[in-house]
Amino acid sequence: MDTKDYYIMDFFTNIIFPCNELESYIQYFWILDTNNESILKEKALPSGHVELIFHKIEVRSKNESYNDFNYKGVVIGQHDKSYFIDKNEKAGIIGVVLRPYAAKLLLGVPAGEFLNEQVYIDDLDDAELALLSRKVANSDNYIRAIEHIESFLLFRIRNNKRNYYIPYLKNIIELINTNTNTKSDKLAEHIFLSNKQFTRVFVDNIGIMPKTFSAIVRYQKALKLMKDNSELPMAQVALECEYSDQSHMIRDFRKFTSYTPRKILSSNRGFIPYSSYFGLERCNMEIYNDKSINIIKRKAWTYTKSSSIIIDKRWFCI
Repeated sequence: MDTKDYYIMDFFTNIIFPCNELESYIQYFWILDTNNESILKEKALPSGHVELIFHKIEVRSKNESYNDFNYKGVVIGQHDKSYFIDKNEKAGIIGVVLRPYAAKLLLGVPAGEFLNEQVYIDDLDDAELALLSRKVANSDNYIRAIEHIESFLLFRIRNNKRNYYIPYLKNIIELINTNTNTKSDKLAEHIFLSNKQFTRVFVDNIGIMPKTFSAIVRYQKALKLMKDNSELPMAQVALECEYSDQSHMIRDFRKFTSYTPRKILSSNRGFIPYSSYFGLERCNMEIYNDKSINIIKRKAWTYTKSSSIIIDKRWFCI
């Protein structure tokens, strides 16, 4: 494929953090509204998350329907390699980034079934989720669309059967975030399971093997460090991000992104991709001063006839 046909998804037009009740299950919402009909594919990198992708209809004629231009929502499973998201020039995209342990609870399907897959929501046996996809597609504006999504997710959390393993998995994720080289059998001890049982529970809820997930977290940690300090020598990045050496880091980057770290630094329109795992957290965003990303503050939501939002005395028409 010609590199002119796509770009790495290195930034999002707008980021919205979830309401307090959803913060333990949703990391953030993102909105991609490029208005660029020449960019029909976005290259995405493994993030350590399962995501829900919804399309909001932007351009509509009298004869168009929900199905005509593929406005269907998509579940994007865990990936251990880069992949592409199609951009419909007549629709904006809303992404819902789930916490690593939240997919099975919210979707009611083992997360491992989505590994390296993009599954249309309409193909799942979930009438409620399919109805949500249609509501989002036909929403008046993005904020209204996110309100639909949040209402649905809150209903799911309050009414679904409690997942016994979630508190333990949250602790496991924190351990991996602290030390990505922690062995699987040591992680299993924290959840009082054998290594075999632990692997099954991990894949069932998080959607990928523990060792691969730890490697993704490690390379995401390196992405964040490179974003924070692009002048840092690669050997130092490798050391601080728990790689055995620089060659180990290069191998992982090639595996997950198809690029070396230096290639990412030198290409991609001059942007270093955000670490969607570490960088885009509510507590981290104050340190960024980058015009490529807008943080929509929920208290600042203001509806107008043009479906615009006023934020920090600046206008962002979405």
